[in-house]
This record gives sequence, C-alpha cells and structure tokens, in this order.
Amino acid sequence: VQDQDQKQFRLSGSFTADKSNFSYTSASTANMSQINRELFNHQARLNEELNEILFEDQKTIENFSEFLEKSIQALDIYLCLINDHLDLRRSLHELGEANSRKFARLRFHDILRDGEYEALIRSLLYIRLLKVNENQFSMLAQHFKTRFWMFFSANDAYICQAERQLEAAFGISDELERNRYIASAVENLKQYAEYIPKERINKLLDLFMGLNLAPEFVRVLIEKIKTLAVLHTRIKNASYGSYDEITKLTLTDITTEKDACREIILTIFQEVQDAIDDRSKATCFVNLSVDALYNLKKRIIYEIQSFDDQSLHTTLIRFLIQKRHFEDIFNLESKYVEVTLANFADSEDKDIVLFDLFKRTMQYEKAFNAALNIATKDQSLKNNQHQVPKNRVIMID
Repeated sequence: VQDQDQKQFRLSGSFTADKSNFSYTSASTANMSQINRELFNHQARLNEELNEILFEDQKTIENFSEFLEKSIQALDIYLCLINDHLDLRRSLHELGEANSRKFARLRFHDILRDGEYEALIRSLLYIRLLKVNENQFSMLAQHFKTRFWMFFSANDAYICQAERQLEAAFGISDELERNRYIASAVENLKQYAEYIPKERINKLLDLFMGLNLAPEFVRVLIEKIKTLAVLHTRIKNASYGSYDEITKLTLTDITTEKDACREIILTIFQEVQDAIDDRSKATCFVNLSVDALYNLKKRIIYEIQSFDDQSLHTTLIRFLIQKRHFEDIFNLESKYVEVTLANFADSEDKDIVLFDLFKRTMQYEKAFNAALNIATKDQSLKNNQHQVPKNRVIMID
C-alpha cells in the first residue's frame, strides 16, 4: 500500500510539473506573438513613412524638372517674339492696347507664375501662327507644339486652323469649296470647343456673323458650355484641387466662361428678334429679308432648345415674356416654360398665359384652375360666380 501511495504521489507531482511547464510555454508563446505583432506594425509604419518621404521627394524632383522645362520654353518663346519686332508690334496691335501695356511690363518670371501672362504669351503665338502663309502653317504649328508644348498645344493649333479657314471662306467664290472650308472649321471648333480661348471668342463671333452663320456659332458655343460643364464636374470630383492642367482653368474660370457663352447666344437671338420687330434698329442683320430673319430665328431656337440648359432656357423665355411673344413661348420644346411663366409673367397676364399653355399641352386640370383664377379676378363676374364640377368642364379650342 505504501509503495502504491508513493507511486501515485510521483505521478501526481509529474502531472503538476507538466501542467506548470505547459502554462509557461503558452504564456511565452502569447508574449512572443504580441511582440511579433508590435514589430510587424512598427515595420509597416516605418515603410509607410518611408514611402511618403520617397513620394514627396519624387514629387519635388518632378516639380523642379517641370519648372526647369517651363523656364527653358519661356526663354525660347521670349527670344522668338522679340527677335521679330515688326511681327511682334502687329500681334500686340491686334491684341489691343491693354495687352500691349501688359507685355511692356512683362518680366521673365511673370511668364512662369502668372496665368494671365501665360495666356498673353499663348495669344501672341496664336496670332503669329494665324498670320503665316498657308505653306508655312503646318511646319510652324508643329514647331510650336513640340518646342513650346507647355504654352501651346495641339488643341490651340486646331482652333487656329479653324479660324484661318473661316477667314479664307470670305474670299472663296466657289460655293462648294466655301462650304467645305466652313464645315471643316465648324467641326474643328465643336470638337475642341472647351479649349477655345476666351480671347478669341469675339473674333470668331465677327467671322461667323460676317458669313451669316449665326446658328452655327450658337452650336459651337453650346458645345463649349457642354464640355466645360463636364470639365467642371471632373475637377470638382478630383482630389488634386480646383485647377485643370490642360485648359489652365479654375472652377471660377469655367463658370465665368459658361456664363459668357450664354450671354453671347442670347445677344445673337435678341439682335435677330430686334431686326424682325424694327428693321430701322437692326445692327447685324440689315441685309437679310424678313423671311430670312424668321428662318434664322427658328434655327437659333432649335439649337437652344436642343440643349437642356436651365439658365439658357429661362433667360430666353424671360426675354420673350418681356417682348410679349407668347406664341413663341408656347411653341418652345422646353420643360422650363411653365415654371418660368409662373415666376416671371406679369400678374395680370399670368393666368391667361398659363391657361393658354395648359390648354395647348392638354393639362386640363391646371387649365381649369387657371380659368377659375381669371374668373375670380374679374370683379364684374364675382356676383354671378358658381361652382362648376371639374368633371363637367370641356376645353374648347
């Protein structure tokens, strides 16, 4: 019995020691795992910090390289411009007195850090390309695109080519050849509409008006508004800020340019309408017959209503309200007609005009309410008013 007790004691002691060793081993393993995790996390943080430092260094190098490249190109452009004094004077004269004074104040570092001076340099290159002989155009355009690519792009060359084609169209007597030049110019301007410099818009307007191409220019401006709207969304959703590297436009610039395009479109339409209303006050369309003016007006309205732009539609409708051309408003295919009439028509006209609109568009319940409003405003009918069920109302044209 004593031997059995001693044997059991030894077994029990061995079990306790094994248990203690197992607990120690488990604790050691847990501690090592924790240490390993901490080391791994620390290493990951170090790698992340190192990558950030390398990224910033790389970005600094790239920025410095870009600055050097821009400096070299700016110096080349500056030398290119001042070497031909006569051509430079002609170009500055075309850009106007304000830009001539600005160029006279120009310092080299202004080209590198001031967007307005950069635009001025681009305009001078543009005019120089615009004025060269036809057989030199392609070579000089290629030279500008490759040597001065940070200031003058392929888009600028295409727009310049379109302007040259419009100018050439004035001197072409053959109608087919003339139309081919015009079609090519319009297509180029539509395709690169967002890159048309604001400095060239008025010049293009003069060319299109001189060629009796008002609707075509409206189409170009509408395309510019569309592409600028897409660009606005792209910049707004980007993480790098509010500036587009290609067009050099900020969000504010884009909004300003879109508003300017809308203003020109509506000015063109107003001048056509004024020429129809009073030929003696016409400025741009004095040589067109009344039938031609009405056809021109119809084509411009078609271009406007084919583009779903609330601001453009609303301003057009407000102008027609002011002129009391309600028939034109009723014929517009625009979803903004009703709300614009409701907001801007004179109080004494509003219900009558809305009644006519609802009747034409078969919105009979709204027409019924407009008719009731007319009746309640007519003091002579107040005493004879009586309620008429809506289901008994019949609209008669």
